[in-house]
Amino acid sequence: MNDDSRNRLISQFAELTEYINRELHHGVLFEWSGINLTIPQVRTLVLLDRRGSMRMGIISECLGSTVSATTSIVERMVTKGLVERDWDPDDRRVVLCKLTPAGRDALRDLWRLQEDLARRVANRLNTDQLEQLVQSLQIVSDNVEEARASISSDESK
Repeated sequence: MNDDSRNRLISQFAELTEYINRELHHGVLFEWSGINLTIPQVRTLVLLDRRGSMRMGIISECLGSTVSATTSIVERMVTKGLVERDWDPDDRRVVLCKLTPAGRDALRDLWRLQEDLARRVANRLNTDQLEQLVQSLQIVSDNVEEARASISSDESK
């Protein structure tokens, strides 16, 4: 395979993954209102779920937001019982934010919406198609972390 053919395949892969990601999110976007969370709140839940306890400044950096805007987002989430603030045991001047059990439940509900849509798509495939798709997605999954690490190292240069 020549470089042009490979580059076309890479472009197709990127376009298809963007489309699938967009459609999976769009498919549950209207269901989010039932969970009663804004997109910045969902992003905060995901971030805290992946990283655990975090300082407000780090959260705002990850969200690409100001500390004051992030504080407002987190405050509304604390009021809803989704996030709690606690003192950093190593530095009492620092406040850490973390998910509550209710925050984990809300995030699980959101993932369940996406899983339901994915299952509906899978149910439309025959067994051979489904097996081929799962094998292909496993290959992608196995390479995502390494690709993400290469992005981080490129950004730090």
